[in-house]
Amino acid sequence: MGLSMAKNVTALSAGQVIRDLLIGTPPIKRQVTAVFPVVTAEATLPYIAFRRSRLTPRSSSSGGSSVSADTVELELAVYSQEYAEGLKIAELVRDTLDNKQVSSADLTMRSCVLTDAAESFDGDAYIQQLTFTIKI
Repeated sequence: MGLSMAKNVTALSAGQVIRDLLIGTPPIKRQVTAVFPVVTAEATLPYIAFRRSRLTPRSSSSGGSSVSADTVELELAVYSQEYAEGLKIAELVRDTLDNKQVSSADLTMRSCVLTDAAESFDGDAYIQQLTFTIKI
């Protein structure tokens, strides 16, 4: 994973962990043109955009040591020209992320759980929106 950008990587970097997982999954990489943080004005369908919508810091002390377990809510939107194509990509995303744990030298994702899903249409794209709750 490409997180070695800061000395103390925190839950603020959860989106980078998710992006690395998605672009490192061959079926997803074959299906989408890109995986963007937040959103981009210039993208070719199909693509995935993600954003951190909430971060809840948690700290506790146990026997003199401090344990941190932040909770991040991350929204991923799959944009596609065809409805069925968007569903297929959304299913791949869910399979890649739901109930997964990942550790790197910089950050540990203790859990990632799908907590909501919605769909819509905007302009020329069908949108499958998935919300994941992540423990870091």
